[in-house]
Amino acid sequence: MDFTNAEPFHAEFRLLRQLLTRPGHTIREYIRGRRVPHFKPVLMIMILGAVLTVLSKYLLESGGLIPTSLLTINEGARELEPGSRDAQIVKNFREALSWMNEHLAITLIALIPFYAMSMRMAFRKFRREYNFPEWLVITCFVTAQALAIYGIFLLLRQLLPAFASWDFTAMMAAQIFTFVQLFRPYKGWKTFLRFSLGYVYYGMFVILLILVGVFAILIASLGWDAFVGEIRG
Repeated sequence: MDFTNAEPFHAEFRLLRQLLTRPGHTIREYIRGRRVPHFKPVLMIMILGAVLTVLSKYLLESGGLIPTSLLTINEGARELEPGSRDAQIVKNFREALSWMNEHLAITLIALIPFYAMSMRMAFRKFRREYNFPEWLVITCFVTAQALAIYGIFLLLRQLLPAFASWDFTAMMAAQIFTFVQLFRPYKGWKTFLRFSLGYVYYGMFVILLILVGVFAILIASLGWDAFVGEIRG
């Protein structure tokens, strides 16, 4: 039976269960062509992203998945003169963060190519060298897994606030487990080292993207001539 068409909800929960219990095997099966029983990972990201966006508005103080500490610029905007250059910069930053909160799935999907490239660079000449399209599939599954785990902890923290500090740890542990299982029977510690290197590469990509975003917001706020003037001092 084609679960992706006949029973979409059954296929979705089946994939969620497998991403939490046998993620590496599930990804390997999908890449090898056994795709009928599996829910499409990109669609899963869109669904989970939409669900988490709604839940975060009601369950998180910040009203989104962006940490509250990054949204404190809203408070500073009240002390700035309306219409001033600084107020416009703060307003644009606030709108950018709000857009990311409201379009979580799109934001994560946009980052997947950089995540895939990072892992491909880290796992070059490894036991099983996947090509870039295959790494896109792998990182889509891993992203869906991370969203599912975050959603679970988002609900658990309502019962016990201490769970709020364990969500990132749980997501990282799940990703390590996924990669170790994916590359089994290769030694787990070697897979872990490659995974860690991949995250270093990914962090560098993210920092670069943040810098590009900051420059884009500053240019949009000041105008090109004023921005160049500020750079030249």
